[in-house]
Amino acid sequence: MEYQENYKYYTDILAQWYDHLMQEEYKDIDFYVAEAKRSGEPVLELGCGTGRILIELLKEGIQVDGMDVSHDMLDVCSEKLEKNGLDSKLFHQAIEDMDFDEEYQTIFISGGSFQQIADYSTAFHTMQKIYKALKPGGQLIVDTYIPWPEIRRTNEGTWYLGRSAELDDQKLVINYSLSFDFMNQLQFGTYRYDLYKSDRLLETQLTQLIVKWYGREEFRRMLKGAGFPDVFIKNYQIINSHHYSSIYFCKKF
Repeated sequence: MEYQENYKYYTDILAQWYDHLMQEEYKDIDFYVAEAKRSGEPVLELGCGTGRILIELLKEGIQVDGMDVSHDMLDVCSEKLEKNGLDSKLFHQAIEDMDFDEEYQTIFISGGSFQQIADYSTAFHTMQKIYKALKPGGQLIVDTYIPWPEIRRTNEGTWYLGRSAELDDQKLVINYSLSFDFMNQLQFGTYRYDLYKSDRLLETQLTQLIVKWYGREEFRRMLKGAGFPDVFIKNYQIINSHHYSSIYFCKKF
């Protein structure tokens, strides 16, 4: 499986239910809203998805654009923008393909989304493009995580119960199975999304996702190689299911 298969992950059922599945997650929203205020605008969120964070930034009066590879997720984001009377430029594009003339004071990538570029060489060249898209003095903020809890407890081939969400008389339940390539620091996940209505199974969506993890110094070296000479790292549990994340603050001097 090539990591480009990840492009198919955030589609269909998951895109429509994503906000409901993430409704108990708020620390990432609070964190990036506060950091964007400190770092300055204009802001670009890479991997903005349904706009969970982007919408809140706009409500705070911060100028922010978004980019995501999933058309379905961006459709949800567009609907939310219209519903709230807000405006933002949304780019339907993979992060690694980003190519435009705009420059931003702040660029951020939340929720470990950068790790879905599961090829080191592509990830490094993507980081160079991000550096180019920053204004002089601008800042990149990106969080990554290592799936330690999953590594410790996972028996390959075993299915585990994941997140679930309810809306009216419907319920979405996630089950997943994981395997690992420790030599290349890759997690391979197969995810089954079962949609029920009044306890009757309506639909099932089966998708796969590859995630690459990095050691702190390994990722710091990537950032320095891409042009960021000074990288500050903070540990914080930004997503409940990610244990603790490493958050990298990278200035363009």
